[in-house]
Amino acid sequence: MDGANQFFVISALTFFRLLPIIVVAPVMMLRRVPVLVRIILGISVAIIMTTGYDNTINNAKLTFSWASLISEFFIGMILAFGFHAAQGSMQVMGHIIDQQVGFAAASVFDPASEQMHSLIGELLTLMILVTFLSLNIHHQLLIGIASTLQAIPIGQPINLNIEALWQILGTQFALAFALACPVILTVWLIDIVLALASRSMPQANIYFVAMPVKIALGLLLVVWLTSYVLPHLGHMFETIFNSWLALF
Repeated sequence: MDGANQFFVISALTFFRLLPIIVVAPVMMLRRVPVLVRIILGISVAIIMTTGYDNTINNAKLTFSWASLISEFFIGMILAFGFHAAQGSMQVMGHIIDQQVGFAAASVFDPASEQMHSLIGELLTLMILVTFLSLNIHHQLLIGIASTLQAIPIGQPINLNIEALWQILGTQFALAFALACPVILTVWLIDIVLALASRSMPQANIYFVAMPVKIALGLLLVVWLTSYVLPHLGHMFETIFNSWLALF
């Protein structure tokens, strides 16, 4: 009976570690999955991970308390932070491209997050989802969570490295900017050329000439961007997994 109680406690604490990743603030593609399905998925993954968890690491019986639940939930938030930073940075880069191209007024309402998203930002987010599945990042995510159960045992106090947390945020934004930089700089150069044209030909209405030109070239640049986006996004995910152990 004592072993059954320990199994239940470890499963519950593991589920709370998975809660921010799968249910409450799920990473990427899981946001479009119904909440009930996410809860069932989280419980199932927690039970599977608990069956292979070695409780002798703690050398003590775990207790079910609010402090332990909050601690595990906090660990899950930190683990999911890198994925949210990657998605947020790509959405910011997409919003910048939308502002330059002229798609800023054509925002899309996302009923899942109840927020307005830019067209290019939503396209870049879908690229992240495709990369997440095509490179089997979801497998690496589960393996990484299972490895954190050994590196950060259930119910143990943690010491968070705030500097590593900010480093993750800066790294993700730097990688996202490096990805979108060719498009941003090219559209910016087009703006300069059109500005010079408006100065040399003041009688021409450059605004109506510039709009279709910037939209056409912007879309062509985004299509060109997709040709090398896969390995770059894979590197973004790789930096997330490499930084997990440096956080605690």
